[in-house]
Amino acid sequence: MMRSRVSRRVSRIVILSIFISLLIGLSIFQQTPSRYSHDTLNTGFDGLYDLWRYSRARLILSLEDLARVESARTLLIIARDDPLNSNEINEVIDFARRGGLVIAYGSREFVNELLKQIVLYKEPMYPLYDVVSNKGSKDIVRAFIKPPECGVQEIVLEDPYSSPQNIPNTYISSSSFAYLDLDENGYYDLGEPQGVFSLATRSRVGEGEVIIIFSKYFLENSLLSYNVKYFDCLRSNRSVVIDQSFLSSDPAERFKHVIRGGIESTYVIILLGVLLVISYYARER
Repeated sequence: MMRSRVSRRVSRIVILSIFISLLIGLSIFQQTPSRYSHDTLNTGFDGLYDLWRYSRARLILSLEDLARVESARTLLIIARDDPLNSNEINEVIDFARRGGLVIAYGSREFVNELLKQIVLYKEPMYPLYDVVSNKGSKDIVRAFIKPPECGVQEIVLEDPYSSPQNIPNTYISSSSFAYLDLDENGYYDLGEPQGVFSLATRSRVGEGEVIIIFSKYFLENSLLSYNVKYFDCLRSNRSVVIDQSFLSSDPAERFKHVIRGGIESTYVIILLGVLLVISYYARER
């Protein structure tokens, strides 16, 4: 009898030790920095952590979740490096048609695919630099809104790009000191286009709108202070949703969002349920 009690106590201690180790491991894991640009858990220059906390945004891991969002009262932020597939583009367009407002930016490949679908523009884009109207570097440029929004006349973009061709529905433009780096060598070469170029389009889609910004970075941690007034103007009284669907292929990063509380509470409830079962089993033993 005594041996049985001792054995049960040892078992409880072992299980409790495993449980505590698991919690410590999860705590350390969720604090590790994200390696993805545009990730809301990335606190580096290219992350969206500050925007997430400032806007108290809801995060989604699939654009299919937009079907359950009240579009007319929502601002959707999509910042990506990889292009959307046809189904994902349709989800975004349907969201806008129902009255949603979309701000999209990221890599040239991502933006080009959107432009093909939204404004039927298919011409290539090239890096844009501005040696005069910038924020200390020729690739961090000032862009100008015409007409101004809520009194905001300019925003700041990092790693922008544009086209020498006219782009329909142009909404934001560069200064007249900008140039396009056609050979992408990082310098101005004789004959490369100079002047004012389109840096964003704003298009009516059904009951809503889609703003496509031609820049890899716009609302990231390093730029938010420059652009927060413009963001607040567009948000107005809307709730904010930030797309994180590009993390779907990385289970570790996805789980990190769950334990940090960034995704739907259903996942957290499941996790807590598992932990309660473990605790109950340990007590019964």
